[in-house]
Amino acid sequence: MNRHFALGAFLLFCCALPSQGGEFDAARRKMVEEVSADAATTSSYSGSSALSPGVIAAMKKVERHRFVPVWLAALAYHNRPLPIGHGQTIRSLSSSR
Repeated sequence: MNRHFALGAFLLFCCALPSQGGEFDAARRKMVEEVSADAATTSSYSGSSALSPGVIAAMKKVERHRFVPVWLAALAYHNRPLPIGHGQTIRSLSSSR
């Protein structure tokens, strides 16, 4: 039952609700650029010089600000974990390779 609720919530937030305008678009683009640059910088010990096209596409599309409490929305595109409720966090982007 919890999996169905989580899936339904995910679909609702990602697909059904309209975007909150472009207020986070610039932050999302900057986040993608920074994480891509980090991947290149850390390639000597991470074993990967670039993020996969699928990861980049997901970072460009997913509206992270919808998954964190409203009071943390301004930090949603920073490369750090943030609480999303019930003792869970949204991961930092560097750990998502």
